[in-house]
Amino acid sequence: MESTSEINEVGGDNIESRASDNFCPNPTLTIDPFNHYGNRYVDISAGGPSPFTWAATSDHSRAKISLSGGSISPSAPEQRVFLSVDWRKVAEVQSAKIIFKATVPGQKSMQSSVTLQANHTAVSSGFHGELSIPPVIQTVQRVLRFGDPPTY
Repeated sequence: MESTSEINEVGGDNIESRASDNFCPNPTLTIDPFNHYGNRYVDISAGGPSPFTWAATSDHSRAKISLSGGSISPSAPEQRVFLSVDWRKVAEVQSAKIIFKATVPGQKSMQSSVTLQANHTAVSSGFHGELSIPPVIQTVQRVLRFGDPPTY
């Protein structure tokens, strides 16, 4: 059986949904300077047996990406990429598009993107009191899967 490539995403654009006109936007991760963890992350993993290489780029220098690329294989099935921002380059609310491109030898490259939205909010100069930010865990599952198509 011939091997095929696809990007399968939960909560984002899915190659199969484009043909059926059920388009979902790519996910958006928000970050602000009050975040206790300081960054967001994307896990890149294999959904099939074929090894692949990947690269991550941004359309703006305000976004910081912990790894610019890597490879996924049965012996190294996943990698975590941390996304953060250079707050000196952010005014109010600004976004950067992070593009993940995956390549399997002998197949067409596939790409998927995540929008990193930076909310550079600040407490007004006359503010007095306590600022409380509730802890939030935000998860976006994106799987780059390369392998045989499903059998029905």
